[in-house]
Amino acid sequence: MKPTNKLTLGDFPHRSGKVREIYQINRNQLLLAHSDRFSAHDQIVCEIPDKGTLLTQMSQYWFEQTSHICPNHFLYARDNLMFVARCEPILVEVVIRAYMTGSTRTSLWTHYKQGARRYCGVDFPNGLVKNQKLPEVVITPTTKDPKHDEPISATDIIERKLATEKEWEYISQKALELFEFASRRALEAGFILVDTKLEFGRLPSGYIILIDEAFTCDSSRYWRASTYQSRFEADKDPEGLDKDQIRRYITENYTNELSPGTIKIPPALIQQTRQAYLDFYQTLTGEDSIHSSSSSSSSSSDIIEDNLNFSEAKILTAIQDYLINRQDPVVAIISGSEQDQEHVKKIAVALETENLNYFWLVCSAHKQTRQLMALLDELNDQVINHNRKMVIVGVAGLSNALSAVISANSPIPVIACPPLTDQNFLIDVQSSIRNPSRVPASFISRPDNVALHIRNWFQLGCRKIN
Repeated sequence: MKPTNKLTLGDFPHRSGKVREIYQINRNQLLLAHSDRFSAHDQIVCEIPDKGTLLTQMSQYWFEQTSHICPNHFLYARDNLMFVARCEPILVEVVIRAYMTGSTRTSLWTHYKQGARRYCGVDFPNGLVKNQKLPEVVITPTTKDPKHDEPISATDIIERKLATEKEWEYISQKALELFEFASRRALEAGFILVDTKLEFGRLPSGYIILIDEAFTCDSSRYWRASTYQSRFEADKDPEGLDKDQIRRYITENYTNELSPGTIKIPPALIQQTRQAYLDFYQTLTGEDSIHSSSSSSSSSSDIIEDNLNFSEAKILTAIQDYLINRQDPVVAIISGSEQDQEHVKKIAVALETENLNYFWLVCSAHKQTRQLMALLDELNDQVINHNRKMVIVGVAGLSNALSAVISANSPIPVIACPPLTDQNFLIDVQSSIRNPSRVPASFISRPDNVALHIRNWFQLGCRKIN
């Protein structure tokens, strides 16, 4: 871990998915960077301009609208970047269907037209036709596999220990409740929610929450309600506002060859798909255009190192804003030197254990006095003028003037937690507790007790000291 004002992307463990990058911010939080990459038939086939931002803001809308039904992992979003709670994914894609349709190899219609009447443990009657509404909403789960998702039944899920019977009952119930709510809300906006894919995860406590994305045009199939019936009676495909138009193009034009790199999507179809996503988002939410959902106006250009491309700089800036400027309770760890890194790590681990947000800055009281005063001005403004909860932890050994200087120039509660050594134990302690009058910095030697004390402070609701 490096100081926040010297971040690089290498400080955050990273993995790539088909359509997004995932960065681990700390033990409890992730950053999902949604790209414009478009996936179909288990491969990337093109890029859709603004797709990442549209899908992020669609998910934010639905996560906020449905949190009363099922808690979710959403924390904060900015453009195409979403900060979420980290949890253990349940390796099942929960597919909920209200219509007999689809074009991929795992779709319900593909199996049904080939004669299958039992799919994912669900029985279907004879005589159904493509795009017809099903007698009832059903769940047809698939495995969650990096290469190929496969249909699976509820019995298989339990036997493979992907989820317990009690967990699957809860997931199924919540999936149906979420689908019913989203269907009603979509219909009010003039859309039919045909089917969707939901994913769930376990928090460390074992509690199950909704994760990934929710009811976007990538994870769901939408049709225009006003033209559905007439087109269905004319044996025409409904007007879609999802990725299915590109899926259909591939199915119709690449019947024998689906090797990576062989599929070419016409530019006109790419623009048509982008417009469909945008129309859906604007009509559903009432927003005139896509926008940044960040409320922070502060500049973070000072953290961007040389030779970074725009994407990297954007991600770093978003992380900076999230860690420092987001209006949640936060702990500012300020150390006098990068040599204090190991002790700062101990404090950070203790804070993460208590689910506390934090950031780390390096600023010496005697070598960088002006910079420290400027930093305190910024932090003081957040607490005094924006009513933010904050505690500062000062980390400096030997002559620990840092915590005292911070406390003398800030209304924010300050805890001195120096890296104690046997050689300088008394000096470390005495310099941390012998403060002048009206300098109320406290002293706690153990990082775990620092975290407990701050947790209790935040739970009391204390925001600032006047």
